[in-house]
Amino acid sequence: TQSQSAFFSVTLCRAQEQRYPLLYSKPPIQQDWPATPLLLASTKSKTPKRAHEMTLTVCVGASGSGKTTFLNDVHKSHKCTYIRQYHNLRPYIAVSSIPNFDPNKLPYWDIYVKEKKDAKIIVGGTLAGQFMAGLSGGQRKLLLFELIVQRTADQRNLLIVLDEPFAGVTDDFVPFIVKRLEDMRKEHNILLVTNDHVDVLKKMADNTVT
Repeated sequence: TQSQSAFFSVTLCRAQEQRYPLLYSKPPIQQDWPATPLLLASTKSKTPKRAHEMTLTVCVGASGSGKTTFLNDVHKSHKCTYIRQYHNLRPYIAVSSIPNFDPNKLPYWDIYVKEKKDAKIIVGGTLAGQFMAGLSGGQRKLLLFELIVQRTADQRNLLIVLDEPFAGVTDDFVPFIVKRLEDMRKEHNILLVTNDHVDVLKKMADNTVT
């Protein structure tokens, strides 16, 4: 609806004049918000913040409710950093060789350091139908999330859109996730879709879309 469109435009979007080097970025496109299922759903917001403060918005919902469609609409309509659910690094890359990235900040990295595998462990995953052993699925999600955190640390006022960034991440790493999101929300607007750790993320969110 028009009121919901205005809500997201005000709380999630900032005029961006600079280009952002991280992954995906598009200039704003003037268009109406499509009436996706999520836009017709309920929106709960905590006490409004001042205009210069950043927000964390969490979208939750059943499979097929239009969550990813909603994020695609945001990406089409606004300049943002959009990390899709299927994004991953190339599986054969050694984690320690990723440019402009410090793996020591990963919450599980000390395990590989103790086992003296930190210089050799690769991202892992499947490429062209061939599986390469490396990090687990949850570890790869945290790797990509931490990469985003580090690559945007020196920038300000970004709109960062994350689709299922914590899929497969176990409860052990929830404190790490919370700390990182708290740090990011000080400088950026964050919009994320999740089916994992829903209660924790809803409690810390400024806005919740269901």
